Formats: sequence, structure tokens, C-alpha cells
Amino acid sequence: MALEFPAVPLHRYAARIGYTEWAFFGLNHPDNPRYACREVWTQPQRDMVEWALLEAQEEIEAELRYTLVPKWQAAERHPATCPVRTQWGKVLAAGVMADTVIEAGVAVDYAADPATVVVDLGSHAPEDVHLFLPGTDLEVTPTGRTGPGSTGVATYSIPWARLVAWDYRHNPPEGWLYADVATWGTAALDVRAVENDPSTQGVLLSREVCGLCGSIEEAACLRIERGDVGVLTWERTETCASHRPEWIELHYLAGMMPLTRQAEDTVIRLAHAKMPEEPCGCEVAQRLWRRDRHVPEVLTRERINCPYGLSDGAWQAWRFTQSMKLVRGRVL
Repeated sequence: MALEFPAVPLHRYAARIGYTEWAFFGLNHPDNPRYACREVWTQPQRDMVEWALLEAQEEIEAELRYTLVPKWQAAERHPATCPVRTQWGKVLAAGVMADTVIEAGVAVDYAADPATVVVDLGSHAPEDVHLFLPGTDLEVTPTGRTGPGSTGVATYSIPWARLVAWDYRHNPPEGWLYADVATWGTAALDVRAVENDPSTQGVLLSREVCGLCGSIEEAACLRIERGDVGVLTWERTETCASHRPEWIELHYLAGMMPLTRQAEDTVIRLAHAKMPEEPCGCEVAQRLWRRDRHVPEVLTRERINCPYGLSDGAWQAWRFTQSMKLVRGRVL
């Protein structure tokens, strides 16, 4: 399981379609009947929505030429010209992703809902700290944080619905009983720092002069000249090197920050258009799926040729990408 960087995580999707998190994440809560959308979801339903959201995000990002959330791009190879233009726009920093375990198996306190975990962040920036189900890359998103103060200790608040243990993700159709949190709730979380490491930025590649098939690698420092359009310059760390590099491999962090409401709505609408069927029978949520999967009887030439499809959700997503896509001239 690889670490994902979703623009619209599942808890955010539930909020956008007006679904209570208890039912969405498979819990049978006493207050579920108070909500119009209260049918308990199963894991296959959540998997289908998650797949559609990530697929929609990938299609939108491919057209925009920048990612909707910051992501690391590794070993992106280009001819060793200077300046050099990156494949993805909105460059934020040069470097590689560092994924460091701050503390594994931090106990979760279920004294109240939301639950809490207390973590000593050390020297890590709070915005780089993430919580995961133990031994997995399944991120658990908190709703709040207090601290860290001068001691570096922070307390995170997490709704019970987001703390279903890995082995209990496949809930029965009636859902896990909310009061049985000691059974289905994860006992601990892994705390990791996912941050930028600037020690590796660029790698220059040269053909070995005296060898047959070998090559020479040397490090290069990158400087961001125009982060919005991805224009970088580089300098060799070995200034006395005499050989001329042919290629440069770039390592950098890039993406939209913060995610706009329009971008979030676009991912959701395209995801709805891509789903083979509605995951649940809630009338309130189904109105959104019907809106995005509706195909009008009369279509324009542009609509017929829309790469995302003919439905209203697909068409609106395509219009967004065309208005927000990155347009760049040549780098001389």
C-alpha cells in the first residue's frame, strides 16, 4: 500500500455530500436515525468512491499540469540545459520526501468522542506531522490540535468514526455498534513526519569518457526562478568538474496550496460521473449523483468531444481544467 495524497479524502467527501461520518465509515450510532442519510456504508462502497476520487484527481492533474495537492516528484529526467523547466508547475521546494516515524504505536484515548492522542513532535513542524493506522499508509485525519507548546507536545482530536481498526474496515451491513469502540476502534496510531529533505535536489548525468557503457553522476543544487511555471536553474556542487553533463534528474515538491473550493468540487463531480452506480440509496446524496451523471438530449460539438465524457459532471470538470490549466512558453 503506497502513501496517497488525495485532494478529497473520504471524510471530506462524506461532509460534501451531507453524510454523517458514523454511517459512512460503517458505524451503527444511536443518532443515525436523526439524519436523512443514515444508511450504513460497507467497505466495497467506500473503496469504489475512493477509487473514483483518485482517478478523477489524476485525470484533472494530467490536464492542469500541476497537482491539486503538494506531491514530491523524484528523478524527473531532462536534458541538462539551464534553466530547465519541470514537468509539473507550482514548484514549492527542491528536495525529496522524507518519511520519518516519530513514534509508533501511540495509544488512543477513547474517554470521549472525539478521541485524543498525545505526541511529542520534537523538532518536526506540526504541519508535517501525520497520523496513520499502525503498520499501514492509511492516514487518519484529526479535526483539531492543541499545542505544541514550549515542550513540543501536541494533542490531536480525532472522531471515533475515523478510527476503525484495519481488521474491522469490512463492517457488516448493519454496522459496528458505536458503543463497542473497544472492539472495532484502533488501540494505537503511528505518528510520522512527512516532510521535504533538501539534501538531494538534482543529479547530473554524464557519459564516462574512458568507459564503454558507464556514466558519471554528481549532485547539483536547484534554485527556483519561477515556481508557478516550473522554471529552475542549477549549479554543480563540484565546480572543478571538466566533463559536460548530458542529463539532469530533478527532485522537487510541487502542487496547489491551498486547494480551492472550485478544485475540490471539480474532483467530486468528475468522480460521480465515473462511478458505474450510486454507492448508497440516500435520496439527498443521490440528487448529487443524478446531477453529475445527467446527459442532456442536445449536445454541442465541444460537448461531444469532451475527453472526460458527456455527462454534466464530466463537462463541468473539463471546463474547469481548461480555465485553470498551466500554459507555458518555451524556455530559451
